[in-house]
Amino acid sequence: MKKIVFSIFMMVAMVMTFTMCTKSGSENSGSASENVKDPSIPTVMRLTDVPQSSNMALNDFAQVLTDSAREIEDYIRSKEYPVTVVTVDGIGGDVPLDFAKKVGEKWGVGDKEKQDGVVILIKPKTEKSQGQLAIATGVGVQRTLPYPICQDIINKKMTPCLQAGDYYGAVKAALDEIYERLDKAQAK
Repeated sequence: MKKIVFSIFMMVAMVMTFTMCTKSGSENSGSASENVKDPSIPTVMRLTDVPQSSNMALNDFAQVLTDSAREIEDYIRSKEYPVTVVTVDGIGGDVPLDFAKKVGEKWGVGDKEKQDGVVILIKPKTEKSQGQLAIATGVGVQRTLPYPICQDIINKKMTPCLQAGDYYGAVKAALDEIYERLDKAQAK
């Protein structure tokens, strides 16, 4: 019962915290005026409208990581774990975790038998909508990265960076924590 209450509390805290995030004037803030959007990418996506992945490491559909995309891709590819980062402009009102899980399923993130994929989802805050985050894990890594740990990564690692407008820092901090935990679990 305590775990359920804690999980609900963490989810509410994450939504409230990220809702209050403000973008600073930094170059990584990702506002529409700073980044040219690709008109071929829909701005609102539903679970059934998950786009095709062109790159298993990083899919920056919201174009908030353009300056650091290569560095993030190289970092992910240097690791042996199947982790995908995806940014989107919208998720059509769906639950972020469900959308992230659908991305993992549709794109085949991770080994099908091991079910060891991890999807980090970022839907940036805009003037008209709140930001949303999720870390979805396959069944094979849920002992190492259970829901409360993923929420902790979101709340303590990602959200502070996003409040400062640092998308790269948010992704890097999440990846560092995820890789550290997966390394420790593999070493046992």
